[in-house]
Amino acid sequence: MQEQWIVFDNDATGSLITALATDARLGARAIARFSPELETALHETFHYEKHRCGGYTLHLSRAAAEVEAANPFYSDNYLNRPLAVPCRIDQQADVVPALELVDTEHIIGTIECLQDMGTRYYDSDAGQDAALELEARWSDYGIGRSDFSVTRFEHPWKQDSVIASIKGAALPGEIVVIGGHLDSINKCNQSVAPGADDNASGIAAVSEVLRVVLAYGFRPQRTLQFMAYAAEEVGLRGSCAIAEEYKRAAKNVVAALQLDMTGFSGSPHDMYFVNDYVSRPLTDFLKKLIGEYNRQGPHEITFGDTDCGYACSDHVAWTRVGVPAAFPFEALFSDYNKEIHTARDLLRKLDKTGTKQACFAKLGIEFMMEISTSRTAMER
Repeated sequence: MQEQWIVFDNDATGSLITALATDARLGARAIARFSPELETALHETFHYEKHRCGGYTLHLSRAAAEVEAANPFYSDNYLNRPLAVPCRIDQQADVVPALELVDTEHIIGTIECLQDMGTRYYDSDAGQDAALELEARWSDYGIGRSDFSVTRFEHPWKQDSVIASIKGAALPGEIVVIGGHLDSINKCNQSVAPGADDNASGIAAVSEVLRVVLAYGFRPQRTLQFMAYAAEEVGLRGSCAIAEEYKRAAKNVVAALQLDMTGFSGSPHDMYFVNDYVSRPLTDFLKKLIGEYNRQGPHEITFGDTDCGYACSDHVAWTRVGVPAAFPFEALFSDYNKEIHTARDLLRKLDKTGTKQACFAKLGIEFMMEISTSRTAMER
């Protein structure tokens, strides 16, 4: 079996360092030799001792792990650098009516569908069934659109990632991404991992953004891509594979938005913007979108800030290859849903009306429509 290594943050290690880590620690991160037999121990330590969801990336050599641990794209210089985002928010003529199309019942229906599959574990037949179900669902949204396509990104494990694309009319080589992970996990019994919050709720929001953008008839100037990543729970494997392939192919992703857990009301605000491993200017742009479209009224969104403190979701896959990424989360990380990664991660623990999840879908619509405009006068 090929040797494997993981990279994780030193502040999360504690007993994990003692049990797993080598003597190589680089900056804020550590590396450790990894064996698949350790997967359960990793999740138990991260989830129950450190109150974290995942928290590592997987690599095929120690050399690759050391490069990741010292990745310059994690530095403040990169995370604070000016971005190619629109100077002005001026797509109100499309965004405002599109927001009226958001359907909370449709969002809840998607969560129920994915939850009721029983498990979406990345290396199971059911996990691949979830990918096929989502591919069919997304394909139905775009019937009749010649600029629309849905593909599956294959991996060495059973579950594929799913990618839907709306080709840009003027700048097709510039790509705007919104995504979330499709897989679920339960350290005690992988056959019972409903994952309603983590992350059927995020996939439901991404799906609703895609459905609304297509139903509205929006024609983007940049290419829009909607992604459901496989194998996030075991080291961001699916999203990292896609981001690395895009980098090798010199595909120009101008911004990426991550939706991972959108339905649990653990804190006062509707959403909280993660402050680490993200582009700060892109995060500020999202807050400006809320100020423009969601300050008050039926689409109001309240927000705060939070720190996850580690490589906690698929936004890191894009950050690590130099793509500006942002991550709004459902609660303060100190108030996260403690039922995730168990058989109790069910819709009944979430906002069953879909109102909270719709906040993330609305922000996603605003993000995709505004950043997909054809302006070339961009701040950098």
